[in-house]
Amino acid sequence: MEHRSRFNQVPEKTDLDRDFDGIQGVTAILKSAHTGLRCDKRDLDFRRHYFGPNKFDAPPSSSFLRLFLEAFTDKTIIILCVSAIISIILSEVFPSHEIGDPPGWIEGTAILISVVIVTITSSMNNWTQERQFRKLNEQQKARSVAVYRDGEPATISIFDLVVGDVVKLAQGDALPADGICIHAVNLSADESTMTGESETVRKSPENDCFLLCGCKIAEGSGLMLTTAVGMNSQFGKLKAMLSKPREDTPLQVKLGKVANIIGLVGLAVAVVTFIVLLVQWIIKAVAGWDPAMLARLMRHFITAITIVVVAVPEGLPLAVTIALAFSMQRMLKDHNLVRRLESCETMGGATTVCSDKTGTLTMNKMTVVAGFLAGTFYEDARALRLDQLPPGFVDLIAESLSVNSSTELVELTDAEAGATGAAGKLTAKDQATVARARAVKGPKVQGNMTEGALLIWVKNVLHLEYGPIRAAQRLIQQWPFSSAQKKMATLVDRGEVARLHVKGASEWVTKSCTQMLTGTGVAMLTPGAMCDINKTIDRSGLLRAAHTDH
Repeated sequence: MEHRSRFNQVPEKTDLDRDFDGIQGVTAILKSAHTGLRCDKRDLDFRRHYFGPNKFDAPPSSSFLRLFLEAFTDKTIIILCVSAIISIILSEVFPSHEIGDPPGWIEGTAILISVVIVTITSSMNNWTQERQFRKLNEQQKARSVAVYRDGEPATISIFDLVVGDVVKLAQGDALPADGICIHAVNLSADESTMTGESETVRKSPENDCFLLCGCKIAEGSGLMLTTAVGMNSQFGKLKAMLSKPREDTPLQVKLGKVANIIGLVGLAVAVVTFIVLLVQWIIKAVAGWDPAMLARLMRHFITAITIVVVAVPEGLPLAVTIALAFSMQRMLKDHNLVRRLESCETMGGATTVCSDKTGTLTMNKMTVVAGFLAGTFYEDARALRLDQLPPGFVDLIAESLSVNSSTELVELTDAEAGATGAAGKLTAKDQATVARARAVKGPKVQGNMTEGALLIWVKNVLHLEYGPIRAAQRLIQQWPFSSAQKKMATLVDRGEVARLHVKGASEWVTKSCTQMLTGTGVAMLTPGAMCDINKTIDRSGLLRAAHTDH
């Protein structure tokens, strides 16, 4: 498998050009293209088999038999077993002659049976807990990745990503695999997780084009050709070298300390009890010796050991772990995924939650509801009629919102729309369900939700499709949105002039404008008019869009 990820071992861009004839050569070797792979199941399965799946190997889990045998390494269990065996031997060698006493072997056998039952229960709980955590880990790692298949944008599971896929990158994305940057718009990556360097690294096809799994896109957007997935990626190799068993959570550590303290108290009580019983036994032995008294002494010792076993709450940390894992499963059913078990403990002690509203406390779905268009404020932009806008304004605003965006709208698949039949073999009922779901839910936004809401508004209100508008423009340069600039800009070539489309926070965009388009034409943007516009926009929380021709 090592030679199958050799693109991933090229240290410099010059070596990539020399050994593989550059990015185009790698693309040709992988039988891919800038438009992505073909939706050919046989080809995708072959790539998954040949280059490996995009999954990281989990450490081997302990079998039930191994957990059962490990339970017998506990010192208390060992002392109980030895004591029970000695008790059985002494009771058989020196049987009790007192009337009404049960056979001596019953007590020792009962202890052994109890030890086996407790050990089996503990092992079963540990084994169940391990399975629950493996299942949760699989669910927490699952996420969607934006790729291109057959030249069209598509959303797939990260586990379905294969070598040769073209991944769409946006600010804040975590790289799902290793790859090569084939297109970049002010693209920067945070590689601190792999290199330890806090400075972001500028990425482009011409210079530093290598992208590493696990790193995050700090700024910009672009496309990545996947060259290594799963355990063949640099992150996978590092994970294999540094893999270690899961550590106890802070609550489990504290409960372990509490259990030790309770165990010490129980041990002290057991010692006192044994001393009292021993004194009583010595007094009776001095009064009259009987060989059967050795078995009685052993019973006193077993009584003391039993006090220790009962006092030590060894199952307390395990019980809390199982309860937390069960809670995580219940929360998962409510679409609330907890990635780390200690998060439940942290939230349990929280008194105040400070959270971002959009996408966290809401459904992460946005809709254009109001607008300030051509000098007029519309409280309900969804009911806007095209005849209310001046001539040429519809095409201009549609061009601005379509071109100055990197978001895509993807129709819901039949399965996502609620169809139960196989693809291409839908019943009339399924077809009606799919049509109704697509009409009610609308397209799925692939990218920024705010940009997606604007594109949906262009489609539903302006009755225009963003795809043909975007394809008709020749892109010169694009500056993605950043928290520092608070705006996004796109420069397009319109033949005789170059047009710059800008959108962003109103106060940042407005201060760069000198004119505004009204219902009667272009008007100068005076300080008074600018103040009135900002008040209207700030009161309604509107986004600002502008353009200029040069």
